[in-house]
Amino acid sequence: TLDLPTYIRGLELAENYLYLAADENEILVIDISDPSSPFVAGSTSTGLSANDVAVSGDYAYMAAGSAGIRVIDISDPGNPSEVAYFHHVGQANEIDIEGKYLYAAYGTNGMGIVDISNPLMPSETAWWETSDNVRDVDASGDFVYLADYGAGLRIIDVSVPSSPSLRDSVAVIYS
Repeated sequence: TLDLPTYIRGLELAENYLYLAADENEILVIDISDPSSPFVAGSTSTGLSANDVAVSGDYAYMAAGSAGIRVIDISDPGNPSEVAYFHHVGQANEIDIEGKYLYAAYGTNGMGIVDISNPLMPSETAWWETSDNVRDVDASGDFVYLADYGAGLRIIDVSVPSSPSLRDSVAVIYS
């Protein structure tokens, strides 16, 4: 068995590794190449809130609350290290990646779209404001799906990433 931290806030599976946002300030790299014997291959402590993690290529991206998005080089899974960051107003709570864009749920500050084509220099592409509180985000193709708390499900068209638009929404019905 693995001796894991007290809290696991997010995870991402990439090849033979499982990346964990753990104990509010750490990214753990778990080698799962042998599922019957997983082990901690590496870790990095950021000293920042680790709310979620997403992986693209040789980089893991960590949603770090008010400290924005942290970029972790994972080319050597045994020695991950922070190499860059992106910050915008709000709390980066949940993230997802589709292609060269990272989508971030920023709570009451909406959703951010960040160009990660150069992981060492992430840059804001666009911002989509919300009427409520974006808690989670999932991207697929030209659409991003937002859990917008009391406002319900929002479907955002990002076919033109610099100009996201509301495609549809599903309201929450209170009984």
